[in-house]
Amino acid sequence: MGARILNGVEATGPGPVHRSGARDHAVMVWFTNSGGSVTVLKFKVQGRIRGVDAPDAWADLVATDTLAEATFSAGELTAKAAIRFFKDLPADDIRVNITTLTETGTTAVYAEYKSELN
Repeated sequence: MGARILNGVEATGPGPVHRSGARDHAVMVWFTNSGGSVTVLKFKVQGRIRGVDAPDAWADLVATDTLAEATFSAGELTAKAAIRFFKDLPADDIRVNITTLTETGTTAVYAEYKSELN
């Protein structure tokens, strides 16, 4: 069983932080669209390692597309549903940051978190 870290988000920006204490993480991101269309949907899977006497800084963990953003293809956007799965993310804290969402209708973005601890 995992944890839902994005639950029907409909706007850009970073989602809530998930902290598990695990060393191996997997994140699945998907979207659905009803009553309209999505022309652009980009996001980043980000992580943070907490250190002693060091400022917290978020780093992009997945470099699948330009600027470490994951992009759903035009075909996936037309189909109104798609999934991306990422694993082996070495960080204490994980979040999904929706950087671009251009749509008509209602688009809901979801992300599920899984680690060896859950």
